[in-house]
Amino acid sequence: MCDSLAGKAFDMKNYLLPLVVGVLLFGACDDASTNNVNNVNNVNNSNNINNTNNTNNVVCGNDVRDFGEECDGTDLADKDCMDLGFESGILGCNTDCSFDLSNCVEACVNDCSEGETRCNNNNIQNCELGEDGCRHWSFQENCEDNSFVCGMVEEVATCVVCVDACSDTETQCNGNILEECVMGGAGCNVWQTQVDCMITGRTCDPSAAGGPACSDTCADVCIPNDYRCNGTRIEFCETQSSGCYGYSLTEDCGLSSETCDDSAWPPACAACVSDCTVVDQTRCNGDVIETCNWSAAGCLEWSYTDSCALTGEFCEDHTGTAVCTSNCTNICSPTGSSRCNGDAVEECVMQTSGCRDWEVTDNCGLYGQVCDDTSGTPYCAVECFHECPTLYEQQCSGDLIVECTEDYDGCRYWEEYDDCDAWGMVCDESSGSPVCEYNCVSECAGYGFYRCSGTTVQSCEEDYDLCYYWTDYDYCADYGQICEENGFSAECSYDCVDDCTYPEYRCFGTELRECAQGLDNCYHWEFYEECSDYGLTCVENGAVDYCN
Repeated sequence: MCDSLAGKAFDMKNYLLPLVVGVLLFGACDDASTNNVNNVNNVNNSNNINNTNNTNNVVCGNDVRDFGEECDGTDLADKDCMDLGFESGILGCNTDCSFDLSNCVEACVNDCSEGETRCNNNNIQNCELGEDGCRHWSFQENCEDNSFVCGMVEEVATCVVCVDACSDTETQCNGNILEECVMGGAGCNVWQTQVDCMITGRTCDPSAAGGPACSDTCADVCIPNDYRCNGTRIEFCETQSSGCYGYSLTEDCGLSSETCDDSAWPPACAACVSDCTVVDQTRCNGDVIETCNWSAAGCLEWSYTDSCALTGEFCEDHTGTAVCTSNCTNICSPTGSSRCNGDAVEECVMQTSGCRDWEVTDNCGLYGQVCDDTSGTPYCAVECFHECPTLYEQQCSGDLIVECTEDYDGCRYWEEYDDCDAWGMVCDESSGSPVCEYNCVSECAGYGFYRCSGTTVQSCEEDYDLCYYWTDYDYCADYGQICEENGFSAECSYDCVDDCTYPEYRCFGTELRECAQGLDNCYHWEFYEECSDYGLTCVENGAVDYCN
């Protein structure tokens, strides 16, 4: 019956009942057939539901990572957050046996450095530590709220009093952009685009009658490839769309709270240098009164205030405050004399008022120099900080010999004279003057000295550095010998003990032997003659035995 059931295909409709019966009887059949329930294809074979490859052996939650699982409980496959590309943190395992990355910390990049500040438009931003552990720019203050502008003062972002960048109703050409002077958000005048002349197919002509304007014609206003500072802007002369040469904006230094510096070529953005020290301080510049005010770049500078010449007067500031007056006082004497006033060279000059006063003829500070009047006549000189006291003096600096040298400004400094290390030497000034010498310590006293080093004879030799070293001289082991020292000398010798004293003879039975020197240079008993060969016997007689 088992054979018939196993060999047929079942039909659900016609064989439902036999199927049930067959199932009940299935387990009772156990013959030798290749299709029975115990063969290689039955439910207990290597592919059955209990084998190592089925899905029922993969158990998530048993703290053992099985095939297909990233982790299981505490079994993290020897992984950590860093292995998975994170900067730090604690790796975990989810209940579905996948990695739990919730406590891993992403790597971050600092946008700024601790303590750093900057201006972002008119906002002060500080560098602060974020929740991700990295430093980022953070809003601190809006200077416009108090009618100030943001400027860098000694590398620190600060709200400073704004200064007009232009005058009311003034216009200018910025390339083909016609700009007008308007009041900005901080209450000071700034340049603002009025119209883009290119939109109407025209160009901005700064030389147009009545002031800068959009024009159908153009004229060259600069020399090709020229640069200039226009306030805080660096401008470059190039061909405009009109076909004429005009200035184009290259960089606006004001955006980084700097000023345009044209003391070098080409002009570059630089931190501004204040020309004066006290706000609202006044001075006379000829017949013009100038006042110390903040510049757009955040530095103090002299700006035009009034011209005394317009009222037929002259400017005088000997009292500390510049004023227009019709009377004058001689401030200096005689005419043509000069002096140092800080870093400025001043000359006593007759003013239009008929009185003498000091006028700046040279500002040494502009060249990074100082005013020097030690010779009697003031002049701009480099402020020297001498490194060495005496010209041409030499000394050791490490393994260098350096010499006191004077530059073109008359400042003394140490300059390399010789590099002892390049010659395998050191600098030595123990004798008073620095010299290059070999840095060595002799191992032995000199020529003619020998010693043993194991079985090797070594001699004392002079090397290229003029020091004495032990050098291998003879290898005693090559001759089966040893090295023996004798005072300051050493030589190869055999390692042996004499068996007798020359000359001696001794009887060994009927054999007579003599004390002779062997190949090892030691004395041993050697065969001399056989007494019985002559019918004699060997007679002992002290140190000299004989045949008798």
